[in-house]
Amino acid sequence: MKTWMRTAAATLAAVMLTACAAGCQQEEPASSGGGSSSKPSSAAAENLNPKGYDFGGETVTIASTYIKLADMVPGKNNDTDRLLDRISEVEQAFHVNVEFKEVDQGTYWDNMATTIMGGTPFGDVMEGVPWYIGGWIRAGAVRDISGLSREVGIDFHDGTWSQVTLADQTYGSAIYGFSRERDAVQVMCLYNRKLFRAAGLTDPNELIDQGKKWDFATFQDYARQLVKFDSTGEAVQWGVGTTCADMVLAGLIMSNGGEVVTQKEDGTLTLGLTDAKALAAIEVFNNMCNTDKSLISCGYKKAAEFLPSGKMGMLLCEEWVLDEYVNTYAQQNNIDRTDYGMTYFPVGPSGDDYLDPSMGGNAMFIPQTISEEAAKRALVVYAALYAPSEKLTRRQEVEMRADELFADAASAQVYADILLNWRGRCNDVCRAGIFESFQGLSDAFLAGGGTPSSMITGLAPEMQGLIDDSPYTAILKAQQEKNG
Repeated sequence: MKTWMRTAAATLAAVMLTACAAGCQQEEPASSGGGSSSKPSSAAAENLNPKGYDFGGETVTIASTYIKLADMVPGKNNDTDRLLDRISEVEQAFHVNVEFKEVDQGTYWDNMATTIMGGTPFGDVMEGVPWYIGGWIRAGAVRDISGLSREVGIDFHDGTWSQVTLADQTYGSAIYGFSRERDAVQVMCLYNRKLFRAAGLTDPNELIDQGKKWDFATFQDYARQLVKFDSTGEAVQWGVGTTCADMVLAGLIMSNGGEVVTQKEDGTLTLGLTDAKALAAIEVFNNMCNTDKSLISCGYKKAAEFLPSGKMGMLLCEEWVLDEYVNTYAQQNNIDRTDYGMTYFPVGPSGDDYLDPSMGGNAMFIPQTISEEAAKRALVVYAALYAPSEKLTRRQEVEMRADELFADAASAQVYADILLNWRGRCNDVCRAGIFESFQGLSDAFLAGGGTPSSMITGLAPEMQGLIDDSPYTAILKAQQEKNG
């Protein structure tokens, strides 16, 4: 998985949406600034800035590789229009200049810690991905904003901040990353209705409405019936595809109540994967890859073609893949978007409920080398830019997004339920420092590398060593030593 993000769906608002994931692909990005010149009412200014901050015309720069300045134009989508309006309101309410900055991908990811520690960070607020940000934290480049948030009166648990991101970016008592964007769905289960009907398979959302099981067994059975091979044994129709096999493997474990990484009472992490629930889920993944041969891993563009065109029964992918690739392909090829829909990630036999597994989601962070005053200004302004809409409830915002993504009410309802009922969960792979090794594990299953127990046994010492040497563990130990 490269940067599980997309090419930033339109604006910084869409940027965090995309990012979610964990991340399977690093793509080009863009940023932006500006907005409408309409003056906010005094009531609006007071709501945005109840403490009456006046930042004296200083500039707050928000930088990312996923911002696209060219997309930040009125009429692009609802998120863009609201952000453009909010930029103008924030600038006037706080007497501040808001600048979005687009940074070259290679420059950004390859030189982040060096640039920050050299005193010239790309911005006052920047975007990080789960598998990189730990190293930046360890290098001393990322600011702990736990105390600063209390100083300015920000409560990260007030229901307006991403709890998946918060959990992933909290190291003991320190908070290094945050997001006030609407969460994205990390692992959508898309399915082709035409193929389901042709195979005589009941629509998953209808199954769920009838009180029947959409679980591992049903998911496996459907995938097995949907995969088709030619006379040489080559697949000509795929049962289920994924753009991020490691996220799917972690999701199966979590959905069955197992643990990829275990957190002890003192906050330290140990490798999971060996409890009965985890092993049962891993066996399902292995069987689908090697016995049924119904699950394949493929690139975004191929997945976007195969699902809507009827060459793939189901696709497990991130929200931005549906938005930018699948729906775009359908539109360009005159495919009716009601031909495919979305259901929940299947629940394991030992699982409690449907969830949306995540690699942690992209976090915004504040560099360590800007001044305390600039850091305070940056956090306050970011919080105001992405404060809840005064015109729309959270439910309305989520439902508007659902209507943009889906052409049918059942899929939109599933999407809204996942976000409104906080079904997102972080699997701790990135925070534990085992992102690449866990990718290696999922790749080994895809390649038919052996039994689950043998592969886990072989990789376990290396993975636990990575956890013990991870930035998370080092920072936690330093905190414990400091506190005696």
